[in-house]
Amino acid sequence: MAKQLPEDFEQLASNLEALDYYAILRLDSSVDYIEVRAQFHKCAQRYHPDRFLGAAFDGDRSKIYAVYKRMTEAYRVLVDPELRVAYDEGLRVGATRLDPDIRARRLTGDARALTSSFARVYLNAAKKKFDAEDWQGAAIDAELGLSVEHADVLKDLHTEAVRRMVRSRGPK
Repeated sequence: MAKQLPEDFEQLASNLEALDYYAILRLDSSVDYIEVRAQFHKCAQRYHPDRFLGAAFDGDRSKIYAVYKRMTEAYRVLVDPELRVAYDEGLRVGATRLDPDIRARRLTGDARALTSSFARVYLNAAKKKFDAEDWQGAAIDAELGLSVEHADVLKDLHTEAVRRMVRSRGPK
């Protein structure tokens, strides 16, 4: 027996451009990334294109893929702390989607070595503080990054920040 499209599918598909990421995933903007992930998985089970492979849906195939693609886009933005902050800022001025250039940000240099977006947040914060010669702040942020992901780039930054912090205090 062929699966039927969910009752709310047509409304979702026809309003896709007007809905923000939270509305697409049926989330409150205050939820944490764990709730975002859980809700995305519920939506994926309900709307995944593979559920509707039957010939009866050939006319709706592009809509089915568009809805699922937008849900995936929403998930990827809302689960990433940096992208979510950028998205929320845009949402305040009426943008329902995050700019594609920001969404597709290319990781450069040290950030490529990290797999966790949270570790990247701490790395970026530590680098900014390091460049501002806030050695203690840089060491703390690098250490927080290390608590999320053990990576040489964070370890090296932490070591150098501590070294400079000690040097800046001078002999007692």
